[in-house]
Amino acid sequence: MESTSDKFSPLDLMAAILKGVKFEQSNGSAEFSALPPAMAMLMENRDLMMVLTTSVAVLIGCVVALVWRRAAGSATKNVVEPPKVVVPKATAEPEEVDDGKKKVTIFFGTQTGTAEGFAKDLAQEGKARYEKAIFKVIDMDDYAADDDEYEQKLKKENLAFFFLATYGDGEPTDNAARFYKWFAEGGKRGDWLKNLNYGVFGLGNRQYEHFNKIAKVVDDLIAEQGGKRLVPVGLGDDDQCIEDDFAAWRELVWPELDQLLRDEDDATANTPYTAAVPEYRIVYHDCPDVSVLENGKIHANGHSVYDAQHPCRANVAVKKELHTTASDRSCTHLEFDISGTGLAIAPSRIHVTCALVYEKTPIGRIHKGVCSTWMKNAVSLEESIDCSWAPIFVRQSNFKLPADPKVPIIMVGPGTGLAPFRGFLQERLALLESGAKLGPAVLFFGCRNSKMDFIYEEELNKYVEAGVISELVIAFSRAGPTKEYVQHKMTEKASDIWNMISDGGYLYVCGDAKGMARDVHRTLHTIMQEKVCV
Repeated sequence: MESTSDKFSPLDLMAAILKGVKFEQSNGSAEFSALPPAMAMLMENRDLMMVLTTSVAVLIGCVVALVWRRAAGSATKNVVEPPKVVVPKATAEPEEVDDGKKKVTIFFGTQTGTAEGFAKDLAQEGKARYEKAIFKVIDMDDYAADDDEYEQKLKKENLAFFFLATYGDGEPTDNAARFYKWFAEGGKRGDWLKNLNYGVFGLGNRQYEHFNKIAKVVDDLIAEQGGKRLVPVGLGDDDQCIEDDFAAWRELVWPELDQLLRDEDDATANTPYTAAVPEYRIVYHDCPDVSVLENGKIHANGHSVYDAQHPCRANVAVKKELHTTASDRSCTHLEFDISGTGLAIAPSRIHVTCALVYEKTPIGRIHKGVCSTWMKNAVSLEESIDCSWAPIFVRQSNFKLPADPKVPIIMVGPGTGLAPFRGFLQERLALLESGAKLGPAVLFFGCRNSKMDFIYEEELNKYVEAGVISELVIAFSRAGPTKEYVQHKMTEKASDIWNMISDGGYLYVCGDAKGMARDVHRTLHTIMQEKVCV
């Protein structure tokens, strides 16, 4: 019997196992019956068969386990987990990191933006001069949420500057009112500001009695409470050139900051500085098809609904010329429509009386007032649907009637100085019609001539007839050979004025601060002296 030497691959052997084999046993030994050569060889090698069988079983088990695991993972992914409750974290105000740099805090109290502009100018130039220092410009109202926080934060300041405007009758601006009330009325606190180096620049108008009052008071109070004054308080005068006043004060600041901010290593080094000049250009576009729509805003600034930074739009409803054709001057009466703005409940108009500024300068150039010229040329809603409009806002004023309508009042308002007293008289008329008892009211009004510039003449006469005005005293400066002004009429009525003031009366003056107001003050002083001596 010949033996074969054929060799078979593992795949052939596995195929043979899967197909199965048939064998017979005789004489205690296994004999294979009529098998193909491959099968016969496989059966002769039983050890190899067992190894292959075990390998196949393990392989099948691994495949089954892998399939089961994938199926289980897929089922887990399809399970919908309930949403996790997310608790929002309270947003804490980030604390300033002490990075070793010296800090300069610049505060501003502004009504129209001038003080803020000066504060930013100082910060911008300071950053260029002292690269290792940090300059921060802060609104006085945003500095602290409450009065206690003012004290806590100011104690930590080492170097600060204050730009404070005086507004109205010696009052702080809206955004500095809370700080000023706390600081000026808080009483003695000792020398709690002993670590503070400071400077103050004020913005005001020298024609008014309380010139830069807010800046002066704050400057004195800081010094009294331990602060070290770096430079004298700056007194910016808007009646002249407040920009020049600021520039002169600023030049006093740099030598002081050189000592405080410049490093010892480069104390003797020359630091060149190039002033930053803002670049701008004016581009005119012809856009005949563009329509202007009001941009509505949601006001959430914590102040009045409309302030200087968030004004509302008001259309010019009425425009009138108050002077007659015989006058060589002009005075405009405007009425702004405020219906729907929420500024008032019953009134729907705001009245403005404005004299046109139009004069020749010493060099022969014609000077036209920006605001008064705009009012003169304004287009009212009566003339066109495409009327003129202006941004307006509300600000509280101390120039108002006494709370008790029975208190006597004296009003001195020549020319356009009559404007606020029209509001007084309108209010008194409303009180009278509601049944209130009114105290005496005397109005001193002055103009050049009754045929040229006696503004609101018909309206004033109606107030006299209604009993709103007890006496209307008129002074004409160009009606005869002798000029008469309101102060002359006050001298004639000295006894009446004295009696009304003695009864607790109020005296109001509105008009030219340079001339008329000073003359009225001197006249009133003379009346008081004479009556007291008598």
